Parts: sequence; C-alpha cells; structure tokens
Amino acid sequence: MATFIALLRMGKPDFEYVRELQNDAAYYQNALHLDKGFPSSAKLCQRMDEIENKLRVPLLDFNTDLLRKNEAQPTPLKIGEENVICNRIVCEMTERTSKADGQSLLIPDVQINVFWTNIGVSDEDIIALYHAHGECEQFHSEIKTDMGVERLPSGKFDTNELVLELTVLAYNFLRMIGQ
Repeated sequence: MATFIALLRMGKPDFEYVRELQNDAAYYQNALHLDKGFPSSAKLCQRMDEIENKLRVPLLDFNTDLLRKNEAQPTPLKIGEENVICNRIVCEMTERTSKADGQSLLIPDVQINVFWTNIGVSDEDIIALYHAHGECEQFHSEIKTDMGVERLPSGKFDTNELVLELTVLAYNFLRMIGQ
C-alpha cells in the first residue's frame, strides 16, 4: 500500500507506474522508509486484489485519526434530521433583469430549478444544499485531475474501492503538507 500511495501522491494512479520507482529504487526506498524493493506492476496489482476491502475500516479509521491529530477543520454539509418523508418538489425561481455586464434586458431572464427530495429539511435548506454541491464537485475535480484518478486501474470493483480509499488518504496527506 505504501508503494501505491507513493504513486498516488505523484499523480500516477496506475500499477504500471511502479516501474518508474524501480528505476530509482534506492532514492524511493529511502524516501518512503521501505526495507524491501518495489513489487512489479503485476505483483502490485495482485496484492491490491488480495487486500480488496479487508482494510476498509482500518483505512477509514486511520484517515479520521490523521485528520484529528492534525486538527483539520472539515466543513460538513448540514442536512438536519434524516427523517424520510414523502417525496416532494422544491422549486427555486431566479429572475434576472440585466446581464452580467450591466446591460438591461427588455424581457427578464427566468430560470427555474426543480428538486425532487425526500429529505426532511426545509425548502431553503434543500436549495442551499443544491448550491453547495459545487464545493463537492471541486473536491471531486481535484481528485480526478490533480491526482490523475480519471480512470480506475483495476477491473475489480473491490480493488478500485481500495484505490479510491487510498486516494482520499493520499489527498489528505498532500493537503496537510500544503497547509
């Protein structure tokens, strides 16, 4: 896992990139505090397949501990009680009488957003949650582009789940280094 986390931190989330580590094995072994060399790409893939979801809880616990010890301040979205109610429709209407450049419009531009929901919170909270989805999209974009995880490396669901969990861990390492 240390080998794969190292690859993720370099934005190279594919088993084949382990060859680059092997080309300068002494440097990377020292940097990663590893006693042994790096596995081949086939062996790395095999090891990840063997682990699958067996380490899910320990990885999530480690990630949580890491965030707590470094006093990370996550900002969760608040959705209130999780009471399930009948599906309902929430509507938001936005009317614009001018363009962004200040030019007045003869006919107002009306935009209507419609949300189907079963979350037991107020209409205002539903609309606020929708507007906050952009922040989640930004984090998703960072993981996909900045860390190179546009495509998952395995054909096995459980292995790709492990890859995503390790990606979150590597992402948090990098964010803490940056802070």
